[in-house]
Amino acid sequence: MMWWWTLSTALASTPCPDGARMRLACPVSGGNALSICEHNGQLTYRFGTPSTPDLTLSGGVELSHKRMGEDAEQHVISFWNDGHRYAVVVERTEDQFEAGVVVRKGAKKLTSVACREPLSADLTQTIGRFNGNVEASSAWVGEWDRGGDGTLTIVEDNGKLVISEGLALFHMGPDNVHTGEVRGPLKRTGSTATVTMDDCSLTLTRTGPDTLSAEDNGKCGGLNVRFDGDYSRQP
Repeated sequence: MMWWWTLSTALASTPCPDGARMRLACPVSGGNALSICEHNGQLTYRFGTPSTPDLTLSGGVELSHKRMGEDAEQHVISFWNDGHRYAVVVERTEDQFEAGVVVRKGAKKLTSVACREPLSADLTQTIGRFNGNVEASSAWVGEWDRGGDGTLTIVEDNGKLVISEGLALFHMGPDNVHTGEVRGPLKRTGSTATVTMDDCSLTLTRTGPDTLSAEDNGKCGGLNVRFDGDYSRQP
């Protein structure tokens, strides 16, 4: 089980209400603070002055975790507000920590705000507890990546989910790359969604917080091009 605690002492002014457990706290630019608090099993995002934050969000939280090396890992904790996603990213490399929040409108990145020191984080026993709702539209919207050779951009248009851009690559050699494309409306059934374009058929399945798997019918691009594989949503 992964855990960490504090690079330094907490902020001078308590960033969480009485009775709440501080999961993350750090100052940001403009004299504001970013914090995540837990109370009665619910995470709350707070941004602004510690005592009277300008923005407070809770409910429907998705928390993903992945290892990025032998001694490196990343948490992404996502909150939603009126079509905006606030993705708090906490990364550890050995004994070095970085954190911040990325704000998107749909799949479009609007801004990012980095934490300054002092930074305190305690994400003990959070993995697997905050999985959101994989059937909600917000669980699908974003930029999804297969590791550089496959990308899917999913947006919400007039209440319907749409792949606005999908690209897969197969490298035959340094100067020989085969490509495949897919786009169109998604037809959803629970945690699964399908899209068809000409002869191409692609099925997506949400597999966890910020992850999905893809399987196509082999008719979505050039020779050996497939969208198959596991995708991660970008913060």
